[in-house]
Amino acid sequence: MPQINQLIAETLHCPLEQSEPLAELILAKTDGNPFFINQFLQSLYGEKLLAFDFARGCWEWNLEQIRAKGMTENVIELLAGRMQKLSEEMQQVLKVAACIGNSFDLATLAVISEKSPEKVAANLREAVTQDFVISTSSSTAYKFVHDRIQQAAYSLIPETETKAIHWKIGQLLLNSTPKEAQEDKIFEIVNQLNQGIELREYQQDLPSGSVRYATEESTLHRAIPKR
Repeated sequence: MPQINQLIAETLHCPLEQSEPLAELILAKTDGNPFFINQFLQSLYGEKLLAFDFARGCWEWNLEQIRAKGMTENVIELLAGRMQKLSEEMQQVLKVAACIGNSFDLATLAVISEKSPEKVAANLREAVTQDFVISTSSSTAYKFVHDRIQQAAYSLIPETETKAIHWKIGQLLLNSTPKEAQEDKIFEIVNQLNQGIELREYQQDLPSGSVRYATEESTLHRAIPKR
């Protein structure tokens, strides 16, 4: 608790005794996880439950209002709430990225989103400023800042649509990958197809050859109980 209170006091530039009640509430809501604390504070700010008083030069908050707001105990719901305030276009990009995985590249995301790389790049730049994703080894490679952010984006997809999206990703990856490179991406492609394989109306579209064989083998393997 002292460390959390110190963090809150330094963040809000206030005395320890002033921040202590807020720190206790934040500890209860976040279990002391630094990432969750940051997200919780951003959520409070977004809901105008934490505001800077320019006249007095300090941060202000009302604990009773925060408690009355009934902030979720689930950080995924909290993050999803933040995402739902973004533009529909940006939400869609994040949802598709979440289906691809924790890491993804601009070219693949553009193909799957059926948007221009320039348009998707603009959305990703905004996602970076919102602390949802970061650029990794190059300007075209990205990853979610935390696995909970990926889970939050994924949670925004209606359950009835997830299989169709995974199937679409698998098909688009297959069709956009040169045949000579398909073997290197076989598991990535098959993983996506497997997550949509239950959509029987799509199964007649399964490719022939190695990808179909690998898909059937992987599906069979999942059905065999492990000893």
